[in-house]
Amino acid sequence: NNLFKSSKLIELIQKELDYYVFLSDKSKEIFLDFLKLDKNKGITIRHSCEMELLDQVKTKNRKLVIISRLDNKQKRIDLAIRAMKKLPEFTLDIYGSGQDEKILKQMITDEGLEEKVFLKGKTNKVKEKLDEAGIFIMTSNYEGYGITNIEAMMRGLPIILRNTFESAPDIVKDNGILLDKEWDEDKFVEAVYKVYENYEYYSKNAIEMGKRHVFETIKNKWLEFIEKIK
Repeated sequence: NNLFKSSKLIELIQKELDYYVFLSDKSKEIFLDFLKLDKNKGITIRHSCEMELLDQVKTKNRKLVIISRLDNKQKRIDLAIRAMKKLPEFTLDIYGSGQDEKILKQMITDEGLEEKVFLKGKTNKVKEKLDEAGIFIMTSNYEGYGITNIEAMMRGLPIILRNTFESAPDIVKDNGILLDKEWDEDKFVEAVYKVYENYEYYSKNAIEMGKRHVFETIKNKWLEFIEKIK
């Protein structure tokens, strides 16, 4: 993190800032511990999301979905594509555009997965595409928080996510499977089957976690925080 490498910026933060707002408890813990700051000055206020919260039980299906910029160096969509060879009963829809579209398309052809993995292009109908799918996948090497994860949980999708960024454990608890940082294709495959076999459990927990991000909930947290520091 570039912040931790700048002694001048660290000194400025320590002297001038009274409170610190974080997107997850884990980010708060790491930041405050590293800079030796008063833990009472840190608060977690997550991202808000205007996606409609699902209010009914979601029916499981065998369609995996990725919604992402097609930048494979960061997003590592290739990992999910290659793993589909070991998931004969499942399909993968990939929504998004980007510099690596041709590379990924060729990979799908080379792996003989044209009938299982589909590049769908950009979409402005995220809610509809999430509702069509059964499990949300993110295999990125790094992220900030990932708004699409929030949108997925709010539509009741269990999430399978690599533990490659600070907020990952805040996104996936009992609403899916948090994979190790180091990629293991067989563990990914096991996670897909485990989620599918216990779908109602993971989906209900996804909706419960989605409630944390409802706009009114987040707005009230900000109002409470502002009132506190007046």
